[in-house]
Amino acid sequence: MRSTLMKMHDNGEINRIFRVICHGAWKKDTASDSVATSLHYDADSTLSIDAECLDAKCIQSIKIVSITESNAAEFLTTLDIQPFSPFLGINIRRYLMSTQHPVVGNSGNSKPLKANRDKGLFSAVIHVDFIHPTLSTLVSLDLEEPTKFQQLRAREKKACERRQQNDLEELRKGGLENVQNFNRKTERPIAYIIGEKEFFGMRFKVSPATLIPRSSTETLVKATLSMKEERLVYKSPIKVLDVGTGSGCLLLAIMNSIPGSVGVGVDISQEALNIAVINSTEHNLSERTSFQIGDMGRLQDSSDLLQAFDILVCNPPYLDSSKSAKLTSTFVGTEYEPPVALFAEKEGYSAYEMLAESIEQDLKSTSPHVILAPHGLVILEIGSGMGRRVREIFSFMKFERAVADSQDCERCLVFSVAPQA
Repeated sequence: MRSTLMKMHDNGEINRIFRVICHGAWKKDTASDSVATSLHYDADSTLSIDAECLDAKCIQSIKIVSITESNAAEFLTTLDIQPFSPFLGINIRRYLMSTQHPVVGNSGNSKPLKANRDKGLFSAVIHVDFIHPTLSTLVSLDLEEPTKFQQLRAREKKACERRQQNDLEELRKGGLENVQNFNRKTERPIAYIIGEKEFFGMRFKVSPATLIPRSSTETLVKATLSMKEERLVYKSPIKVLDVGTGSGCLLLAIMNSIPGSVGVGVDISQEALNIAVINSTEHNLSERTSFQIGDMGRLQDSSDLLQAFDILVCNPPYLDSSKSAKLTSTFVGTEYEPPVALFAEKEGYSAYEMLAESIEQDLKSTSPHVILAPHGLVILEIGSGMGRRVREIFSFMKFERAVADSQDCERCLVFSVAPQA
């Protein structure tokens, strides 16, 4: 019987329906008052097959089962897909990947969600039918959807509700009460609406001239405090230089955690520096901080920076500028932030190269007045997958360690001034 069924399968005599969960929601264009608006197809809608996509000839029908909001993917769509027999699940995944709606998973032709990297592939057969080879009767089998499918949808829905509640609470902290209809997908970022953002337990003023502080950047603060305890426990005062300081949140959080420390923040934007000055005053750190215009590629041009700093921290722009349009549409709210603080050329590495050039020139200097002290540390934020290349760019320094963020992603690298041969 097994060989008979296999032959029937190869001959296209067995029909199957696959249930999958994929990234995103299908949009349709409609005309309203001669203005095109974009709406999503609803549950129970039947989608047309895009003949231009990979393996389109393998797909017989696609029906939307449900649409779930998702923080990571904006939406997750559950589909029932019937391929032409004998085509397989791989053909479905290839087609959906080609439509820019990859199946959730961590195998070939799929894309994981951050919170579900180890949950396997979200694709399963839920229906099979065929004509019995000897009885000539219809055999029809309906299978239960795997439990993990509903668990994923429920988890994503709950996470969205939790984020919405956090958004509303953040707005109320900023003095806005009647905000029940706030939608982060269509509104300006909350931080810009209320003019402030929490970072490392402190609240900082922000404006469209500054990057909005991210919780992932708190990894730099923690790494700095850890290295200070290891290497600079007896050094006082600790001198900190923050390159690309923006709102000053990184520098001020570090200084607030290290009593008696002094710091300088450098940025190419005077508007951003104006915000940083306000923040230093509000946190009673103005007597220990100063801010100045400067270019990370030419730090040595400023005599005020020749202070033999113990620690240099930097969260440079590292998103690939050639993909700026796609990235700003993917990451909600980034279209409102200053591009110079987000994007860099050379696939996102140009800022690292400019900073490395400044530091390398400083380390080669024979002058007694230098930017980095002989025991100096450089602590950098990096984007996902950038660690190896950034290590190469700073190969003239001694690599100390990589530090992961709360999502277990490599988030910052620590270097030290290499001993002179």
